[in-house]
Amino acid sequence: TRAFRFPKKQNLWLRLEKRGFEPEVVEIEPGTTRVNVELAMLTGETVEPDPITVVAVVTPDLTVVRRGFAKEREDVSAGKAAADLIARALASRLEGSRVAIVAVDDAELEELLRPLWRDARSHMELVDPIRLPYMSVAPTLESRSAQSAALALAERTGADAALFVAGRSNVETGGMKAGKVGIMAAGTACSFASGYANAMSSGSDFFTYNIYLPSFAEGLGLEAVLIDTRSGAVRWANKGLWKPIPLDRPEVAEEVAHDLLSGLEKQLPTVDAVETQEEE
Repeated sequence: TRAFRFPKKQNLWLRLEKRGFEPEVVEIEPGTTRVNVELAMLTGETVEPDPITVVAVVTPDLTVVRRGFAKEREDVSAGKAAADLIARALASRLEGSRVAIVAVDDAELEELLRPLWRDARSHMELVDPIRLPYMSVAPTLESRSAQSAALALAERTGADAALFVAGRSNVETGGMKAGKVGIMAAGTACSFASGYANAMSSGSDFFTYNIYLPSFAEGLGLEAVLIDTRSGAVRWANKGLWKPIPLDRPEVAEEVAHDLLSGLEKQLPTVDAVETQEEE
């Protein structure tokens, strides 16, 4: 059920999509109260994706940039520490979803992961997390080398899918914050002097001036995709923005991981399915 606001003297068009079916576009008029649409199945055989029971968590590719007042620099050590912290938080979150977790040795599988990272980053940029479940056909790894690497990763680790997370964290230094406050304070002082002079000239004996400090442009941006290592299909994707994660507060990383992995449980076995399988 949905309420629409129609433009004057014009109709609206609805595009209906469902995995495994041809998309359909229908026109609706202002007086329409119900729409019946029969979607045609895609030509050829459609196969339901195999369930995911083992997930390989690849160490996130995270860049930490410290922004000073005059320049900015990449903090490699902080980036590695933050990536390890987020990786542990992701694994902890997934363990609560009744799946087995496999840690990936980046050094040992560096050559194998390179083409996978290349295609994964492309999907992070191009795949819309909201539309992904409704696309007629799931997007797959673009290159043959990445598809071969996915199969090899499945053989080496036993994982049904691999989770890739990449992002950037901007952290402002004390000098940057002090400089921005200084600029604001200088402008505020000039404005304060002008306002005080106007109040005095008008004979007002009461003058109040509020000083508003700016919010600093810090933040953590993460993008994630879950790729089926058996078929190369993108099973799930998400992205978002958060505050920077303090390295001494793992509970903050766990909150970010919980938020980032929202909706992933639909691709994982439910508790009832696992218990039914165990009973059989």
